[in-house]
Amino acid sequence: MLLFGTAQGAPADPAWCHNLRANPVVDVEDGSERYTAEVFELDVRRATEIVTRRARVSEQLADYVTGAAPRVIPVFEVRRT
Repeated sequence: MLLFGTAQGAPADPAWCHNLRANPVVDVEDGSERYTAEVFELDVRRATEIVTRRARVSEQLADYVTGAAPRVIPVFEVRRT
């Protein structure tokens, strides 16, 4: 699972990004399933690759990327523990 810190194209990362950086262990609810996971922020190069690739198929994400520039949109990977 990947989380994109787009903040809808705002010039700053959303507050939840700062929260995940400070406290990367989370409880996930996916439908009726619940589990604990750890969140890892991808490095800038990898995050940029993923955002660029996804923006090619998502007009909404492409708009967010344009609005956020020059900010790099952070991407977090959620890994079940």
